[in-house]
Amino acid sequence: MLRQRYALLFLASLGLAACQGSVTGSSANGGEGGSGEGGNGGNGGSTSTTSSSSSTSTGPACDTPAGAGKFEIGTGEKCFEPLAEGDEIPLMNGPQGGYHVWLATGCTDCGTVVHFKYGAHDPATNMPLTGSYDGEAMVELSGAAWPQKAGIVIHMPGLSWDPMNEPPPAKGTQVILWAEAYTPQGDLWHKAEVLVTIGDIQEWNPCIENPNDPLCQTG
Repeated sequence: MLRQRYALLFLASLGLAACQGSVTGSSANGGEGGSGEGGNGGNGGSTSTTSSSSSTSTGPACDTPAGAGKFEIGTGEKCFEPLAEGDEIPLMNGPQGGYHVWLATGCTDCGTVVHFKYGAHDPATNMPLTGSYDGEAMVELSGAAWPQKAGIVIHMPGLSWDPMNEPPPAKGTQVILWAEAYTPQGDLWHKAEVLVTIGDIQEWNPCIENPNDPLCQTG
C-alpha cells in the first residue's frame, strides 16, 4: 500500500520537463525508427497498468539529438540523454523512500499529446521487475524541431527505509527500458526498447527546486 500510494502521488504531482531524449526504436507503422529494437510491451506480452497522466512543464530548451528518428527513447530528468545498449543509468531515490529511473522520449509525428505506455522489464522474463509495474499516461510533447518529453518516471522496486524486505535493484542489474506510442484510435504507432544497466543510487529531492511541490507538503 505504501509503495502504491507513493507511486500515485509521485506521478500525479511531478512537473515533468519537456526535453530531448533518445535511443532509436522501430516504428510500428513502418516508418523510420532507427537502430534500437522495437519492443511490444518491452518484448513481452504483459498488460500495461494505468498509473496517472504526467503534468506539463515549460522546461529548458534542449538540443535535438544527433540523428534523431521519428520515435526514440532515452533518459534524463530535464533534457534528453542518449542511451546505447548496456549503458549505465542512476537509480533515483525519492523523498518518500521509493526508487525510480528517468525515461525520455521524442516523436515527430505523434502530435502534441500522445498515449504512451512504458516500463522496465526483466530481460530473463520480458515481464515487469518484481515489485514494479508498467506505466501508462497521456504525455504532452513540446519542441518544434523534435517534439519530446523528459522526466518520465519509471517506478522501480525497493524502499530505502526497509532495505531488508524491500531492496532496490543492485548495481549492475540489467533491465529493458521500453515504450510504445499509440494513435488516438488506440492502435500501436511506434515502439522502442533498450537494455540498460542499473548504476549508483542518487538522491532526488524536488523540494530543493520547488518547495511548493505537493510531495514537499506535510500534514
